[in-house]
Amino acid sequence: MFTNENSADAVYGSLGESRWSMECDENVNVLSLWWNEGTCHLMGYDYDKEYFQTLPPFTHLHPDDLKHTMTALQNVLNDQSGLLKFDIEHRFLTANGQYKWVRSVGKPIRNEEKKRIKFYGLITDIDDHKKNELKRQKDLIDALAAVKHANNAKTQFLNNMSHDIRTPMNAIIGFTALAAGHIDEPEKIKDYLKKITTSSKHLLSLINDVLDMSRIESGRVKIDEKEA
Repeated sequence: MFTNENSADAVYGSLGESRWSMECDENVNVLSLWWNEGTCHLMGYDYDKEYFQTLPPFTHLHPDDLKHTMTALQNVLNDQSGLLKFDIEHRFLTANGQYKWVRSVGKPIRNEEKKRIKFYGLITDIDDHKKNELKRQKDLIDALAAVKHANNAKTQFLNNMSHDIRTPMNAIIGFTALAAGHIDEPEKIKDYLKKITTSSKHLLSLINDVLDMSRIESGRVKIDEKEA
């Protein structure tokens, strides 16, 4: 006989309406499983006590949640203080073939030999809350990825622009030096000044591009719509 077996009603009363119980050994080998009518309805199933008692263990758990569920159960079983409570979030297969996020809370009661353990617990529907939480997390990850992408693009733009600006600047400096060395040769001076002017205009165009990018980033650009 289980000690404190009569306390099950009190445990259930404090937990709520969607109840479950499971009997297992210390290695979490499940010996029996039971859901009440409220739990069945929560998952969309018709209540059938015999059916759920003969289910293979953890049939309705999402495969990705099985490991941490088993670990949580084992941790409770290994707790010598008896104070640790089984309390996890996992996905549960519903009658329509979709998985629903639930919170499972349970408390073990051991028999006198401490070889058979019975869990009494509650399942709470947290599907909407969990999906919203996961969506917020995904939105944050996507936003972080977008920021990283923007920073990488900005870095690449500045690197490219630095190279592009260096080219006309070198031309201006070079032709200015050549002009200074041929001050008495008007034709060469004209050619050098022409090339300096061309390079200066190109440099000014690049600087304007940088300024336009800065205005776009700061949100100070206004777009006027005109008919073509």
